[in-house]
Amino acid sequence: MGKNATLICVPIMGESMVKMIADIQKAKLNGADLVEIRLDSLKTFNPSQDLNTFMQQHHSLPFLFTYRFHFACSYAFLFINSCHDNFN
Repeated sequence: MGKNATLICVPIMGESMVKMIADIQKAKLNGADLVEIRLDSLKTFNPSQDLNTFMQQHHSLPFLFTYRFHFACSYAFLFINSCHDNFN
């Protein structure tokens, strides 16, 4: 992939991390280059458990975690995967 190539980032939202992981596979099959994991969409969020589950089971696409605050139109990047090798 060239340095100026356009990439497709798919937002992934789900009530559980297991559902999100399944949706990531669907996104990959449909041509996504990377995914945004919307942590604010989880019904309950246990950072150590949910992030560990994700990191152990997901290895197919570069990703970033976001948590969008509902009281404002801003969001915080919590983690960005360092899979930049996929873009060279």
